[in-house]
This record gives sequence, C-alpha cells and structure tokens, in this order.
Amino acid sequence: MSFEERIIDTDGFPCVDLTDAEANLYARSGDAIAYVDGKGHIERFVYIRDIAKPDVEDAVNEALRHGNTWFGWCALPQFCAPRRLDKTSGVRRVLQVIFHA
Repeated sequence: MSFEERIIDTDGFPCVDLTDAEANLYARSGDAIAYVDGKGHIERFVYIRDIAKPDVEDAVNEALRHGNTWFGWCALPQFCAPRRLDKTSGVRRVLQVIFHA
C-alpha cells in the first residue's frame, strides 16, 4: 500500500494512522518531515524544531534527495495534514514554518 493510500479523512482532516513500528519513531507532537520507504511506511521523522536555521537548506535538500518525504505534524497516534514535499509548495511551507519557529 502506498503512503497516499494510507491517508484517511477524519471529518475533513487528512491523517495517517501510525503503525506500532511508526509510533515507536514518535518523539513528541509537532511539525515534522516524514521519510517514507517504498512500501508506504514511515521510516523516520525529522522534527522541524530540531532543524537550526543555518541547516535549513541542507535539511530540505536531504528530504528532496530522498524522494518520498511528507510534511505534516505528529500527534500520536497519527501523522496529520500530510503534504508531499517537492520543489514547489511543500518546500515553501517547510521553509515558512522553520523561519517563523
């Protein structure tokens, strides 16, 4: 199952229910980049508040190189409002959140 197929609508709000393995990656609530493997499972989270402003460009480039990353926010047991990161809207949103944090 792809990550897109895992997105459910909860009263007009898109979320992905975390598996037990993914929940073990959860460190706290907050904005995060989810790195997704080829089977549609989250393999790690990078929390936005952990990215220092001087490291923003490197963090974004790493996410883009991975190729299957999503921006959203963690709220156990879900990854909420997931948006695919690409060179357009997703990256702009991440940059906005980091610079205003």
